[in-house]
Amino acid sequence: MAAPRPTRRALAAGALLAPLSAAAQSPPFPSRPIRVVVPFAAGSATDIMTRHLAIHMQEALG
Repeated sequence: MAAPRPTRRALAAGALLAPLSAAAQSPPFPSRPIRVVVPFAAGSATDIMTRHLAIHMQEALG
């Protein structure tokens, strides 16, 4: 048995209901500040690189 072809009503209903799924989406990432913890002494090479990386992450993530 052949499947019935979609009618205009079905397509119209799908077009009208599709925007409702946008309300169920999660909020944009990040929704709160990101804390970066460096377990080494301040001023070490790891600390300096992480601070430099955090600046670029802030520009990229907003």
